[in-house]
Amino acid sequence: MKFTVEALANFVGGVAEGNISEEIFGLAEYDRGKKGEITFVVDKKKYEEALKTEVSAIVVPHDFDFKGKTLIRVDDPKFAIARIAELFNPYQNVGFQGISDKAYIGDNVKIGKNVTIMPFVTIQDNVEIGDNTVIFSGVFVGYNSIIGNNVVLKPNVVIYPGTVIGNNVIIHAGSIIGSDGFGYVNKEGKHYKIPHIGRVVIEDDVEIGANTCVDRAFIGETVIGKGTKIDNLVQIAHNVKIGKNVIIVSQAGIAGSTEIGNNVIIAGQAGIVDHAKIGDNVVIMAKAGVEDREVPPNKVLLGIPARDALEQKRIFVAETKLPELLKRVKDIEDRLRYGFSEKDKSAE
Repeated sequence: MKFTVEALANFVGGVAEGNISEEIFGLAEYDRGKKGEITFVVDKKKYEEALKTEVSAIVVPHDFDFKGKTLIRVDDPKFAIARIAELFNPYQNVGFQGISDKAYIGDNVKIGKNVTIMPFVTIQDNVEIGDNTVIFSGVFVGYNSIIGNNVVLKPNVVIYPGTVIGNNVIIHAGSIIGSDGFGYVNKEGKHYKIPHIGRVVIEDDVEIGANTCVDRAFIGETVIGKGTKIDNLVQIAHNVKIGKNVIIVSQAGIAGSTEIGNNVIIAGQAGIVDHAKIGDNVVIMAKAGVEDREVPPNKVLLGIPARDALEQKRIFVAETKLPELLKRVKDIEDRLRYGFSEKDKSAE
């Protein structure tokens, strides 16, 4: 598939200049482009690197004052290149259409229009599947689950019974939605399992990465809010409530019954204690360990235990001075005890 530079500029609402009739057949990294490819840059250094390649066109900000290549000027180059990438995406064709006769489909399953169900899918009884949904091989969908329109379930996704998935949701390979929460009662020295009889609700426009686990609620619901994006290898425990447009990065863990506000960012390997309430627009930086049960809106947290990021950075700087401070303390102790210190002896 090919598009002219002018056509791509029109598609993203940009302004083309240079050889606008040149055809583009793919995307390139800014420093490795070939003729017929397009890339994007947002700063002078990367633009100078792009000039050394044979790339045919570069997407740049409107206020970019450099020339030398065919350009598409836009408000937001990163967003524009993301839209262009949709046109050249080689993975849009899933390689199979229709409903395979090698899939197991239970009783009273309602399937919408233009649904793809690949071989070796298992769909239990009383499941609803919306229009234009694609279910890859190896997927298991438990009974009484509801799956919305335009959902993509990648290979080997497991959807436990009673799960509700909204529209325009993508769940990547190996993720498990609705497994039992980690809950036990200690009785007479033994751990008695608490049955988790709630469910998971995933709202519209959510994307969940590969090998992520979202546990079902003990009672009630575990909720993933609209527009939330979750990376690979994330653990979300039972009864967690996640707000809208949240970002959760790889290897983060959220303990049970925690509530996450809207527009929160949880960076890689961060951990949040159970029953916490995290306010809107909070940023939890990488490897932070949140122990506070209440985090006000708009805070930025860092460290273990997590503190205000500016305070924690001052602590980190102070820690680098500890060896010298210990020497000074020992010097003072020696002077008080002996009337002299090792420092005095070395000066003799």
